[in-house]
Amino acid sequence: MERWVEKLFEAGEKILLVIIAALTLIAVALELITLGSELKLELADLLLLFIYLEVFGMAVVYYRAQTLPVTLPVLIAITGITRLIILQGKDFEPSI
Repeated sequence: MERWVEKLFEAGEKILLVIIAALTLIAVALELITLGSELKLELADLLLLFIYLEVFGMAVVYYRAQTLPVTLPVLIAITGITRLIILQGKDFEPSI
């Protein structure tokens, strides 16, 4: 019985990782469409794309290796804080 539960958790984990990766790619596509329609690129937009890239990379690394290096979430946090600081300096709403 325990083996069955373990397999169920592994399958659920893989499914959720694929969903996270797919939704990240959709978010990138929507952001690129927005950037293309506005014809304006700012540093905050680039940082948001880096966050998406890091989230996608983290999902891929975890899917392949079943381990997660501590550096990936730290990089995402640093990029997010940097983006927030930049947006607060320009009095923008930091919505994703």
